[in-house]
Amino acid sequence: MDFVIRKAELADLPGLVRVMEETVASMQQPDWFVPADEAFLAELINGKGFILAAQTQDGGIAAMFQACFPG
Repeated sequence: MDFVIRKAELADLPGLVRVMEETVASMQQPDWFVPADEAFLAELINGKGFILAAQTQDGGIAAMFQACFPG
């Protein structure tokens, strides 16, 4: 499967939240992890950091990388 890596946009939030939920659900100790919620992901997209999304050929989000700017 081929992916396009691109900067995430607000329109990607449902897919990003789904990836986060699926990631937590697959962990052996999900209680040890604090997942980012939709509001925090939106803050990153809006300038407090950035998110790179791996987009599938059909337009879905398969994975993500998030970074938060300090301060």
